[in-house]
Amino acid sequence: DNLRKAIGKKKADLMAKIKDDFIKRCCERGHQKQKIEKLWSEIEEFASYSFNKSHSVAYGYISFWTAYMKLYYPDEFYAVKFSTENSDKKFINLLKDAKAFGMNVLPPDINKSDVDFRIEHKGAIRFGLGRIKGVGEDTAKHIKSVQEKLKRDFTSFQDFIKNTDNRKVNKKVLEALGKAGAFGEITQNSGYKTREEFLNWLLNGKETPTAQKLLFGSALPKTSSSENAKPDIDILKLEKEVLGFYISGHPLDKYAWLLSHQQDITNIEDIEESGKDYTIVGVIGDLQVKKTKNGSYMAIFNLIDKTDLIEMVVFPDRYATAKDFIQEDNVVLIKGTLDIDIENENLKIVANEVYSIDSLLNHYSTIMIKFNEERAKNGLLDKLKSVLDNYKPKSDESDMLKTQSVVLELEGKSYKALIQTSKEVVLSKNLIDELIRHDIDFYLAS
Repeated sequence: DNLRKAIGKKKADLMAKIKDDFIKRCCERGHQKQKIEKLWSEIEEFASYSFNKSHSVAYGYISFWTAYMKLYYPDEFYAVKFSTENSDKKFINLLKDAKAFGMNVLPPDINKSDVDFRIEHKGAIRFGLGRIKGVGEDTAKHIKSVQEKLKRDFTSFQDFIKNTDNRKVNKKVLEALGKAGAFGEITQNSGYKTREEFLNWLLNGKETPTAQKLLFGSALPKTSSSENAKPDIDILKLEKEVLGFYISGHPLDKYAWLLSHQQDITNIEDIEESGKDYTIVGVIGDLQVKKTKNGSYMAIFNLIDKTDLIEMVVFPDRYATAKDFIQEDNVVLIKGTLDIDIENENLKIVANEVYSIDSLLNHYSTIMIKFNEERAKNGLLDKLKSVLDNYKPKSDESDMLKTQSVVLELEGKSYKALIQTSKEVVLSKNLIDELIRHDIDFYLAS
């Protein structure tokens, strides 16, 4: 069956692996080697062109028109593709392709969105209400029909509730719209300063807002007090829950200060060499924890960075030490080896080491400070000493805290020198921020 697949998919590398075994087994069954080798050459010749002509014409025709539409009508092309793609993984790849093509996908908006994706203006496509998980096409059509009858936009959340049918726009639908950010522009008109405050009220309220309750004031939004406010509302997590991807930002954005100063991290879109070790940082998605035959547990999940996603496999020995932070939506750093399935070309990383992003600073042992002769003469070293002195471990903490050594990388016109200093510092976000603020060039090393 592997031979059939290799022929059908024209996989020359897989056929080469099968060849010797095929000839050997045929000979073991009494066939002459010379005839089998002749048969194999005929199989290879057949495999090189074994594609139905009618299929070839159809594929060629579709490919031509797809390329034509994408080149000359990109707005229409992507609006239709987004509206018809149901797979989250393919949708993410399509989104990546659209951004590379210069397209901007705008978040859903109760007033500006249509049922499906639509062109808002050249180079910008508005997310469709019907694509939001928990809303659906029928409810989206109801919302847009109400707006058409009113012949105006909804002015506030109260206005939206009063004019829509609460049998169709129920609490589940309201929550999905809120998580997606669809009430964005009318949030402030509803009595809230921020999206987080509005979501705290919407998601944590015990009653479903209705026109009757709003009329008597019992469901009117009230600005969250410090007592009942819940600051743990994760906007990006909620977006991914109902949209399938992040739209207003990315969880890795808040770690940019750290990731930009590390030299060994690879973007997922650049991973390609089988058997090579890679270091990747991303968000855990579609987590599956499986029990093995011997009763231990392992994990399989997608790791998502800002460029792509890839399947990760964490076997029991690694999972046992990292299970506390291998959780859905957590950000982790993984060192692992790329494995490519020859048959279906699926890529996956087998994890060798897994770290939580919060422990990442402790993973590095050295701060490399880069400077040249001119900056050294202009007082950089004095400025650097002043900064680093603020982050020396106190005498009573030196045995308890992990410290990092400081190495100076001096570059002259014709030389580069590494100077090991006696400085030991406690690496932290504050130290990183201060180095950046003083325009001190650096990177972190293991």
